[in-house]
Amino acid sequence: YQNDDTNILAETDKSGEANVAGLESVGLEAEYSSIGDTEVVIDGSNYKVIAGAAATYHTSDLFTVTGGVVWDFSEAGTILDDAIDMPPEKFEDKDTDSLTARIQPLAGLLEEESMDTTKEDVLDAVAEANVEALLGEDVTIEETEFRPEEQAFVEEMAEFFQSDTW
Repeated sequence: YQNDDTNILAETDKSGEANVAGLESVGLEAEYSSIGDTEVVIDGSNYKVIAGAAATYHTSDLFTVTGGVVWDFSEAGTILDDAIDMPPEKFEDKDTDSLTARIQPLAGLLEEESMDTTKEDVLDAVAEANVEALLGEDVTIEETEFRPEEQAFVEEMAEFFQSDTW
């Protein structure tokens, strides 16, 4: 993504607010928490259902803003609390004291609330809201090839996200 009139934090916040709009359009109450987390609110409790991230690379003016809907947990997802050592202060401002208590699969929450919303409905609503917020209301999305500098950026960022550190 390249936009000379903005910065990575502003675009991350736009995306987060778009995630809220998308979730609300399918009937959920939602909140955005900078940077990146989008939560649904059910009976006064907040559950993280979209994990957002943003990344840049020091040799480029390009950056990426991403969000992933937590639709379902695989069995591996249930070991998050044991596998990831989080300091207690991570949860000081949260209603819960663990990752898996806070991150909940959206499919299960929708089922608990007896909401007949499909994964496709949610993904379409969130994607459409992000396109409108980040690119504009009248933008036609079409598949094209990356420009050379975009392709180089993707390759550099892929190395980072595939690293042992990440």
